Amino acid sequence: MRFLAGFFAGLVWSNWIEYAYHRWVMHWPSLYQPAAMRHTLHHSAPSNPQHITMTFGFWTAIFITNVLLFAVPDQLLHLRILAGVAAAFLTYIVVGIEIHLRTHDGRWVPDAWRAHHLAHHARPQKNFNIFLPIFDWLFGSKYMTFRSTASNSNNFDS
Repeated sequence: MRFLAGFFAGLVWSNWIEYAYHRWVMHWPSLYQPAAMRHTLHHSAPSNPQHITMTFGFWTAIFITNVLLFAVPDQLLHLRILAGVAAAFLTYIVVGIEIHLRTHDGRWVPDAWRAHHLAHHARPQKNFNIFLPIFDWLFGSKYMTFRSTASNSNNFDS
């Protein structure tokens, strides 16, 4: 049961980290210029595989930093949820990268996920979560008038 609680907490936390980093670091160049510049390249050529995701080293640092953030309260409060948190965070990273790659290279992903992410490219100040827009809904950054069909997933409503 503690593993499941940790897994749920890890999913929510990783979704928050994705949202916050994407919105306030990748889209605000003054906070961390290298990330913003790399992300600008992605927006200029969204289907270029060299610009779709961050490096392995980046994701490793994000994973280790966030697991360590949970390790302290887990140890101090004897929660014993760290394994679930780590598993969820790693799962979220892998799934997020795969969905992001698939969205841009044309492989199958659910239409709603593809539509959500492609709307971000049309309106860069909306839809910061890659596929699970929990914090886009909570912070009002969810763009709601995007449609996608199986035959043409790039139809934007004006």
